Amino acid sequence: VWHVNPCSRVTENFTMTVADLNSPILSENGIMTYDDFDNLLARCNTMFRTQPGLENASYQQHLEELPPVDGLQLAVSDVLNDIALMASDLITFKQVHAMVKEQNLNPERKKKRHLDMMTVPMDEVLTYPGKTMMDFLDFMFGTAMSSISKHKAAAEYEHHKKNVASSVNATEMEELIGFLKTDPLFGGPLS
Repeated sequence: VWHVNPCSRVTENFTMTVADLNSPILSENGIMTYDDFDNLLARCNTMFRTQPGLENASYQQHLEELPPVDGLQLAVSDVLNDIALMASDLITFKQVHAMVKEQNLNPERKKKRHLDMMTVPMDEVLTYPGKTMMDFLDFMFGTAMSSISKHKAAAEYEHHKKNVASSVNATEMEELIGFLKTDPLFGGPLS
C-alpha cells in the first residue's frame, strides 16, 4: 500500500473491464449499476491526494491520516473491484446451480450433475469467525482433512480475527460497518 494508487486500480480495471462485463448482471440484480462504477471512481479521485497535507502522500499515509470514515471509503474503493467480481460470480453460480437442478429433473438424462455451493454472510464471519471457518473447511475438505486439523485451523483463524477486532474500538467498528451498509454506493455490493 505504500506505492499503490487506489484510484488507478479503479480506472484501469473498473471502467474498461469490470464495469462493462459485470454491471449488467449486477444491475439486473439491484446491486450496482454502470453509473455506480463511475461514481466510485469520482469518489476515489476526490479523496486521494486532494486533502491538505496529503497531496504527495502514499495510499498507506492516507489510510493512517484520514478520518476513519474517509479512510474506509478509500480502502473500499480500492477493493470494490474484487467485491463486484465476487458478487457477479455468486449470482452466476446460483444461476448455474438452478440450471443443474432443473436438468437433473429430466428423466431422460442418464448422468446427474452436482454443483455444491456455500455462501456465508459477512455478518456471520465477523460474529462467528471460528464457526464459519469450520463450516468452510467441512464444506471444502469433508473427511479428506482430519477433524483435529480443521479445529486447529478454525481456532487459529478465530484467534487472529479476535486479535484484529480487539485492536479496534468496538463502537467505532460498529459505526463504520453501519456506514458501509447504509452508504448508497457501497451498500449494494457489500450487503
